[in-house]
Amino acid sequence: MKVSRLQSVKRLKTAVRLTASGNALVLSMGFVLLASVIIPAFGVLACLSAMLICSLIFGALFKPRVLITAKLPDQTTVGSDTKIEYSIQNTSRSHSFCLSLTLTDLPAGWRYAGQSLVVAHLKPMGTHTLHVTVTPTRRGLFTLPCPACYSSFPFHLFAFNVAQGPASSITVLPAYDTLQIDAPMESMTRQQVGARHSPSPSHLPEYAGNRPFLSGDSLRHIDSRAWARLAVPVVKEYHNDMQRHCAVWLRDHRKTLPPSQDWDCDFEAMVSLCASVAYSLRRDTVVDTLILGSESHDLRSMSPDMRLPCILELLAGVGPESLKEKDAYTVESCLNRVACVYALYLGDHEAMVSTGQAIEHRGVELHTLHVTQTPDLESWATTPYEHHLEIDTNAILARQIHVL
Repeated sequence: MKVSRLQSVKRLKTAVRLTASGNALVLSMGFVLLASVIIPAFGVLACLSAMLICSLIFGALFKPRVLITAKLPDQTTVGSDTKIEYSIQNTSRSHSFCLSLTLTDLPAGWRYAGQSLVVAHLKPMGTHTLHVTVTPTRRGLFTLPCPACYSSFPFHLFAFNVAQGPASSITVLPAYDTLQIDAPMESMTRQQVGARHSPSPSHLPEYAGNRPFLSGDSLRHIDSRAWARLAVPVVKEYHNDMQRHCAVWLRDHRKTLPPSQDWDCDFEAMVSLCASVAYSLRRDTVVDTLILGSESHDLRSMSPDMRLPCILELLAGVGPESLKEKDAYTVESCLNRVACVYALYLGDHEAMVSTGQAIEHRGVELHTLHVTQTPDLESWATTPYEHHLEIDTNAILARQIHVL
């Protein structure tokens, strides 16, 4: 997904191509050459050849120098329109004419459906700004190369790529939707609730103490007296018996993986569903741990409002290879501090049976979400798990899943 900056700059400096007028001229020269067999037309052929050679020589001599810089957000979401501001600066001391930008070198997964970008004239050391709207269709960590900028001066026969500029990095977060998830069980033990504190009082507002201020905390929860006494901002905390704490777990149990250059629809659907689950659990359940393969990410040091952006950023960079680790019991390290586990997995329907039994034996509520293009409805009806779902890959990608 990334383009080497050195390769990109080298390609942009040396690129030259015929314009539509240049192609027409070369085609005309071919017809004149054929006609010269019958009638003497070498003079016309010489004139056309001289025009073409002069256009190439003078275009190379008077080729402008253009620096392109881009302003774009650090993050965006799959399917959302992303605005990029390109600043085109003429770094030479001569006027530049007939500049056109092309966005044909965008990485796979990016779409631009706008019109051609043309700058008729740039004064010496002048700057022109263009706004472009592109749409990402895949999540991931991308490097957008400097766009190609062609100059067709003086005769519009050759187009010289005159652009230089740094590449830009952007993170595309997975798409997610609001899901209706079943409410927690009415009778819950203290372990199922989760022995955690909250910056907001519950229906039994029992004061628990103070903790350091974290990024994302609301300013109204700051204890001003403790701040004045300790010289550092602190937040009031209360005992909370209204929220549960959970872990979200992604696993890939497939025996073979598709080629890396192909679109892995099953994996992308699982990542999108995971993002939707994390987004929909914010009301009554807090995600304390995100497990990607054998890597466990502890989110307890973050405020609840900052956990979802962190989860989405981690999901943007995950790949199928990172979930193929053999360590299947990483989740056990966090079972003593969570009320439930949401396990999303690919592969065989019964791939989570042994691990699921170990989790439920610890008294933790387990939700297994099997993502597949061929849901096994018969096995779903006879599964021993109370919270198991067979979810169609195509339904997730079509954003048709609204209830779990």
